[in-house]
Amino acid sequence: MTRIIFTINILLLSTLINAATWLTDTNTTYVFDLMVRDNDIYFSTWGGLGRLDNALGQDWSVDMTQRLWTANDGLVSNDVRTTTAIAQTGNIWVGSYDNGVSIIRDGSTQIINTGNGLPSNRVARIVDFGASILVGTEQGLSLFYYLEGVSFPLLLHQYNVQNTAGGLASNNIVDLLLSPQGYLFVATDISVSYVHVDSLDIDHAWRKWNSLNSPVIDGNPVKFATNETELCLAFGRTVLRRSLDPHSADWTTYSTAQGIIDHPISAVGIDASGIIWVAYGTWNENNLSYSRSTTTLLSRIALNGSILHIPENTRGLHSSVISRIVNHGSELFLASWGGGIYRRAGTRWRNYRSNCIGFPKISDIAVDKNHKIWFGSGNRGPGIVRKGTMGTSVLDGDQWQTFNVDNSPLTADNVLCLAVDSNNKKWFGPWDVSSLSPTSWMLGITIYDDETGDWQRFTRQGIQNWDTETQDWSSIIPDSPRLLGNTISDIALDKNNNVLVASYTDGVNIFGSSYALLTTFTIPNSPQQAIVYLYHSGDKYFIGTNNDRGLVIWNDDSLPVTGGAHWLIPPPPELNNCIVNEVTTLVTRWGERQHWIATSTGLFMWDETNWYKYDTDIKRRRFNNATWENDILYYVDEERLFGSVRTTPTALLLDPFNRLWIGSVGNGFSMYDPVSERFTNYYMSVSPLVSNYVTALAYDPLGGYLIIGTPDGVNRFEIGRSIKTAQTIQTVIAFPNPFSPERDGIIRINNFPDEHFPADIKSCHIFNSAGDLVIKLGINEFGRFHWNGKNQNGKDASSGVYYYLISSSSSTTRGGKFALIR
Repeated sequence: MTRIIFTINILLLSTLINAATWLTDTNTTYVFDLMVRDNDIYFSTWGGLGRLDNALGQDWSVDMTQRLWTANDGLVSNDVRTTTAIAQTGNIWVGSYDNGVSIIRDGSTQIINTGNGLPSNRVARIVDFGASILVGTEQGLSLFYYLEGVSFPLLLHQYNVQNTAGGLASNNIVDLLLSPQGYLFVATDISVSYVHVDSLDIDHAWRKWNSLNSPVIDGNPVKFATNETELCLAFGRTVLRRSLDPHSADWTTYSTAQGIIDHPISAVGIDASGIIWVAYGTWNENNLSYSRSTTTLLSRIALNGSILHIPENTRGLHSSVISRIVNHGSELFLASWGGGIYRRAGTRWRNYRSNCIGFPKISDIAVDKNHKIWFGSGNRGPGIVRKGTMGTSVLDGDQWQTFNVDNSPLTADNVLCLAVDSNNKKWFGPWDVSSLSPTSWMLGITIYDDETGDWQRFTRQGIQNWDTETQDWSSIIPDSPRLLGNTISDIALDKNNNVLVASYTDGVNIFGSSYALLTTFTIPNSPQQAIVYLYHSGDKYFIGTNNDRGLVIWNDDSLPVTGGAHWLIPPPPELNNCIVNEVTTLVTRWGERQHWIATSTGLFMWDETNWYKYDTDIKRRRFNNATWENDILYYVDEERLFGSVRTTPTALLLDPFNRLWIGSVGNGFSMYDPVSERFTNYYMSVSPLVSNYVTALAYDPLGGYLIIGTPDGVNRFEIGRSIKTAQTIQTVIAFPNPFSPERDGIIRINNFPDEHFPADIKSCHIFNSAGDLVIKLGINEFGRFHWNGKNQNGKDASSGVYYYLISSSSSTTRGGKFALIR
């Protein structure tokens, strides 16, 4: 999902990034839980909390308005496991996997964690009654209360095995349910306990079901479901139906003997008519994934006990495992893991799936020649990982599409690296396929031509083409080029349009623009050839390893040669034993070439004469005969790299305006202006970043966005357009109007609705009411004009009415007026 966060004004020291728009893209199709409040549906995902506005009053065949809350809206985590609307206050309580509870109220957010009332920050379920709220966690249960006139909930009590005289079966709570009769049912990892809410503080009032007094088998975590009169419990491969009266003995059992599929149950629900719905899947918390060996997605248990099994991809359902089933009056809803949410419509289901990126964790980003933005979700290692190793997603305008091994010829979902070649084909490089990887994954690179729909596969054995008729790979093309290895650690394009492919432990292939193999090489003094990064500056090749050698440079404009004479080993020891994350080259206004290197040991720069290191205490040190000497100090109160926080640089990007953007592991990213030699910092507490861990950076020239990849989604930050698509001057808007320099900072003059002026617009003249020229403005990086209220001599312009005049080379002229107030 894509969301506009807010607009901010930032004065950069020597750049003009003003009124910069931030967008956030996270994945909201993987749903843990949902609830209905009024006509809105709230759903908990690993990408934040979503809301479908007026969803019960709409036809789900049309688009619905979705709202999203993430960590930069105040949520304690994007990994939202459960949510509850508190009837007494109207607040929304949002429980996270490992950071406690966020309370959304009146446009603000409050936080509850172990510091102010929770026994654990890992929240399983939240229920409310009156002014009281119960929060179930991994280490017990907390009771909060809203005292009249107090906006923050007060902790009344905590409940655990010890202070309930063992009535609470275990402190590890996995589900809560509150019946209309006031009974609280608590599912733990081993059994079920219950107590009336009027007796929570009476130790002996707590009871538990076990193998002695019920069909519930000790040692199994239980899932709850209810309607107005009945309770359902699911555990293992068994479902139980019973009265909501906990003291009755009217148990009905459904297991494999009665026709339940012989597979672990992922969710259970019971609708208003008493029909039970059972979903199947095995949850793996370590990598946040479900597995299912049966093709049955749902089972329907009628009142007479007959069971109807519903296969995947039928009745409007897809194949994603159902993670939660929720009854709301006459409505029944399904939350799915990867397929969004469903609403029952007779015997069929209506599906809502967010238009969003296919995964949260970003490993690489590339922008193609049609300005589509491609994202990889891989991992440097075998097997699947949390929130990643899920294929590749592409953003085309405002539409998302995801490719994976299930819906395309992509050979593996571990897309660690990707590149776009000179023919606009996309290269997807996976890490190795081993016994830890899914059996559906295959070795080698997949190449996709999205204009023709053709797919190719490059491996150690040669090249194969995808056969659309057989839906399988062809035989190896005789005498076709071969990769040195099938474990792909990086793919890069050099300035001559050759494609470089690093095969971890094996070396590098270089393919020409027509895909002929030009050469292969290995690097010197690298026993393992653990190459993880490739970069070409135009006349030099930079090769980075995973601590095996550090940084190695082919210091010549020819193709690298194994054992050749042009290899350069950087003298600083920190560059000989490190992980190289990224390299880029900028040219200063004096024509000096600077090669910037982000590594696990710090941020370095080589001007082809000296080596420098940038840091948070001293701006720049110069390497001199095995020691680092202070070279440039920070001024007093000058903003420092990463905001003075020691962290590791992860990614580099040089934008078209010659500004350097530097990502980090722990404190967002910094912008370096080579003109002023100063840093400007962006991190979560001062910007809408979705995570302080930046994994990749890219630039969208059409939208003018810096694209920031993280483990929790994508941010897009408007930094200026290098491609201007507006053809004419349309409606020119100056805002704010009236303009107060002290309050507003700048007045912006935009071409609406394009937001930027045509490429032939270069200047804007500002006149006072007497007709005198006050200042001539140049167009900024956004293709707009702005004015800070000062004349061409740098003096404050006085209050009054001012006129602006914009003209193009074709003599098209637009003008207007505004008021300036001091």
